[in-house]
Amino acid sequence: HVDINDMGFLGRNSYRQIRTAHSRVTSDISWARQNEFDFRGFIQKNTDQLLTAGGVFLSNRTTLRNLDQFTIRASFFPEKYDDLNSFGNGAYRTEEQTFLGVSYDSDASQAFSYGLGFGVEEEVLGEDTLISRISFSWRPNDRFALNLKVRHFDRKGWLLHQEGVTMTAFDAEQWTPTMSAEYFLNARQQMKLSLQWVGIKAKEKSFYRIAGEPGDLIEVLKPEGPSDSFSLSQMALQLRYRWEIAPLSD
Repeated sequence: HVDINDMGFLGRNSYRQIRTAHSRVTSDISWARQNEFDFRGFIQKNTDQLLTAGGVFLSNRTTLRNLDQFTIRASFFPEKYDDLNSFGNGAYRTEEQTFLGVSYDSDASQAFSYGLGFGVEEEVLGEDTLISRISFSWRPNDRFALNLKVRHFDRKGWLLHQEGVTMTAFDAEQWTPTMSAEYFLNARQQMKLSLQWVGIKAKEKSFYRIAGEPGDLIEVLKPEGPSDSFSLSQMALQLRYRWEIAPLSD
């Protein structure tokens, strides 16, 4: 017996999808060095003819005269059916979702650079999640670089599967700081140390049951048993040595 997932991650294999994209770059405008506009969209149905994914994505990145970048992103997702996060216990309908985010990143070619970002994203039940980001980079020379990035999520109505046909919505706070240091021994050899921590504190809010037929989730009273609230703290440390034997090889 061969499971193709043993060969790597496979999102799903039972769908039909159509995608489209349009990009436009405008250079030498009066108030900036360059402007990049990007429009993308897709629609996806599974073999049961349920709309399982779809969206429209807009982004506009402006590179200023001093090489700083200002980016605006927006997206829209229509109502759809989720048949994956139920882990084989049926399909349920999710609400329309929107996202709006802005970011500002200073010139990355400088010895010190920084970035700021803020966004608002709707959860599948309709409530809003606030996302923020701050990052710093220090490159004192061509060989060494130190990077620090912190992301914060203030989630409202974060829907997670529990067991069987039961699901729980949480209000949660999530921190994700990441630090990396890299040093080039020469043009072909690199050492990189990276450290990432994920901390989540989630409080149960409402409870749902997946219906027998595809449709809306059914809100129910809290099931008997312990609280679904949880806290999570995980850290990952990676040390990498890279040797480029030939161009574009590791």
